[in-house]
Amino acid sequence: MSDRISEQHDTSTGAPRSDRPDRKKQRPKGVGVTLKVLSIIGKVLLSALLIMVITGSIVAGAMTIYIMKMDKGTDIDLGQMNLNYTSFLYEKDDVTGEWVKTEEYHGQENRTWVDFDQIPQYMKDAAVAIEDQRFYQHKGVDWKRTIGAMINSFVPIYGGRQGGSTITQQLIKNLTDDTDVSFSRKIREIMRALEFEKTNNKDDILCAYLNTIALGSGCHGVQAAANKYFGKDVSQLNLAECASIIGITKYPTRYNPLLYPENNKERQLTVLAEMLRQGKISQAEYDEAVAYPLEFNPSSTLEEDVTHVQSWYSDMVFEDVVDSLVEELGYDRKYAQTMLFTQGLRIYSAVDRDAQAAVEEVYSDPSNFPSIKAASEPQSGIVVMDYTGRIVATAGAIGEKTDTRVFSRATMAKRQTGSSIKPLTTYGPALEFDKITYSTVYPDEPLTIKQNGKLTKWPPNYNDRWSYKNVTVQKGLEKSLNTISARILEDIGIDASFDFAKDRFHLDSLIDSEEINGITYTDRDRSPLALGGMTKGLTVLEMTAAFQTFGNGGLYYEPYSFYRVEDADGNVLIEKAKEGEGSSASRTLSSDTAYIMNRLMTQVVDGSSGTGREIRNNGYWPESKGMEIFAKTGTSGADNDSTNVWIVGGTPYYVAGVWYGFDTPKALPKSIVNGAKYGWAKSMRGIHADLENIKFPADDSVVMRTYCEDSGLLAGNSCTHKKLGYYKKTNIPGVCNGIHKNLSDGALNDESSELASSTSTVSQPESSSQEVSSSSPAVSEAPSSQASESQSSIEPPASSSSSTSSQPVDSGSSSTHRPAA
Repeated sequence: MSDRISEQHDTSTGAPRSDRPDRKKQRPKGVGVTLKVLSIIGKVLLSALLIMVITGSIVAGAMTIYIMKMDKGTDIDLGQMNLNYTSFLYEKDDVTGEWVKTEEYHGQENRTWVDFDQIPQYMKDAAVAIEDQRFYQHKGVDWKRTIGAMINSFVPIYGGRQGGSTITQQLIKNLTDDTDVSFSRKIREIMRALEFEKTNNKDDILCAYLNTIALGSGCHGVQAAANKYFGKDVSQLNLAECASIIGITKYPTRYNPLLYPENNKERQLTVLAEMLRQGKISQAEYDEAVAYPLEFNPSSTLEEDVTHVQSWYSDMVFEDVVDSLVEELGYDRKYAQTMLFTQGLRIYSAVDRDAQAAVEEVYSDPSNFPSIKAASEPQSGIVVMDYTGRIVATAGAIGEKTDTRVFSRATMAKRQTGSSIKPLTTYGPALEFDKITYSTVYPDEPLTIKQNGKLTKWPPNYNDRWSYKNVTVQKGLEKSLNTISARILEDIGIDASFDFAKDRFHLDSLIDSEEINGITYTDRDRSPLALGGMTKGLTVLEMTAAFQTFGNGGLYYEPYSFYRVEDADGNVLIEKAKEGEGSSASRTLSSDTAYIMNRLMTQVVDGSSGTGREIRNNGYWPESKGMEIFAKTGTSGADNDSTNVWIVGGTPYYVAGVWYGFDTPKALPKSIVNGAKYGWAKSMRGIHADLENIKFPADDSVVMRTYCEDSGLLAGNSCTHKKLGYYKKTNIPGVCNGIHKNLSDGALNDESSELASSTSTVSQPESSSQEVSSSSPAVSEAPSSQASESQSSIEPPASSSSSTSSQPVDSGSSSTHRPAA
């Protein structure tokens, strides 16, 4: 017993003895520390996990509430989509009779809607194969693809960034412009897609998608892309072309075939491979498409490099459609212009393509006009119409057209007309009112009027010459004598003349009364109406439209450049005329007046002193012999200078008007004052190249009689100066007895008819209320009767600086200021 005790304890302390080993194994110090660290980490991870679970639960709950409260509808009706559509201009091919698309009007989005059955099956299959292969199986969202895309965004599984949007989701994004890059937008898109597919079938969704996708070069939709890249309707595309277009969708710039054809080919092969893998095409179809050489539209160019330039006629149509939308449908101008770029309108042009080509051939080449060899050359504008209001051709400048929708001197510029106004303000109205006949005589002497408080002789003829002899209406118009026009105006009255021109001939640019720079101006006065020295002037289109009445029996047809405008669904919005029927017409002149005016103006071209005789005699249009032509020339300027030069006239086929001059008004050198006749004759020569030379049809109510040039009456046995004239059956003058005296002496033929007496009397000078400006008055167009007939028919102008249109309405003023023309 004592021995065992001594083995275990020290007798003095009772502690275990150190010389005996401890049975219990001791822990290393490092292990304890590690356990403590792991314990702490475990607690942290557990806490983090609990926080994540709690946070996730909160987020999930909040998201659930958000989704439940979210407006899951799209408010999208595929039948009423508010998209921008390209408008088209069509011209008729006179050979085939088919309408040909020639112009497109669109903004940044070039889009043309095409129905589902017009889209090739290859196009549909290509889109589904490369964009959404389970399109016909899912309900708007491809969950497998969506989840895969989410995982790939954190852990790259695929070679590149994988999109998860279905065709339905892409369509919704395109239609709503909801492009915000956020988690909430993606959730919103998913919910909308699920709801959207509950009310729309797959084919309608795919159709809308194919009509809205961006395909580069401003093209939106497969139809615009087919037109742009291949010059075809989408229905005409083959498999290779369909795959090329669908391949653009991934990156419209990178795969644009005009910018990067190699990239586009690579992407096309990817699309074709997917179609083959998914069984949408056979191996043979695949091989054929791969081998097919893609040939892109040769007329298609990159907008960044080349800007398409429209013709003068197309420019005019655009402006006329805008005007019609404003005037007939009540839109404001800005919205009307927007409609052409966004509403998919279809516009049917009235252009005659051959006539337009003939005019452009003349006007695009400056060598067809006289030149002064200077940096600033004269300009010109032309309008050509038929006799039912149809504008068949136009050009707004000399030289190559380099831009679209530019200023046209044919339809936009207002210029003083000079003597070309006379048939519309004096001769025509006087004949209509039976104030004159073809041969009525007036004395070639000036009126006496009060000007700046003094009596003065007005108007002067060329070089201030007057013959003081009897001159017939026919010869006065042929030589464009200002005195004859002025005296006719006195007989019919200023108000009657102005109202006739504005209301009957539709010269809307005539100014009744307008204040400019504090001064009131009017064209209801002598110089504007007798000589064409107007406040602002008229357009070539206005003049041409008015002159059509002299070739069609007296009818005014509203000029038109397009037949009709349809909306994108084919409903007619505006109709100007039906083909072959002309526009709305009103009677301006009786048919007999119109025909007699026609006969009078043929002598401007064919008379020995005619101011337009160069048209035939100087070789401008030598083939025109045998073709009847009526015309009136005109010039306006100051002090015998020619600033604005005109000719308006027609054949039995067409009527045309031409203005010629500097854009900034200044005198034309004498050597080029025939520039308007060049433009008129050369253009009409080209238009009539294949047309037979014919005459105007006679009017049954007009008879031919021989008249005495000295008295203006029907020729008697003793009359020595005789000519043939044209008369209304209801207004035939009496017979001359052979006693001839100058009317300027106040002596009339003793046996003159009442008509001759009444029409030859000159009005007395008017009161000071008719006082004209103090500047020198306008001058006539032709040499005096004493001048040699061999002189060139250069036309001195109606003064632009002295026209009575410039006088203030207040008769007490003597201001000579004029507004800029």
